[in-house]
Amino acid sequence: MTILTAEESIDYLYSLIPNGIKLGLENISFVLSELGDPQKKTPTIHIAGTNGKGS
Repeated sequence: MTILTAEESIDYLYSLIPNGIKLGLENISFVLSELGDPQKKTPTIHIAGTNGKGS
């Protein structure tokens, strides 16, 4: 294992940041698929309503 200086460590971490943002749900869908789609096995209730303005 190579010991890096603080500056080298920071440079390495910044090199891991992608240059752009990939919009969409493909990345999370892939991860969930690899995990066996746990969201499909979890009972869920989605409650939606107004923001309380009463209009």
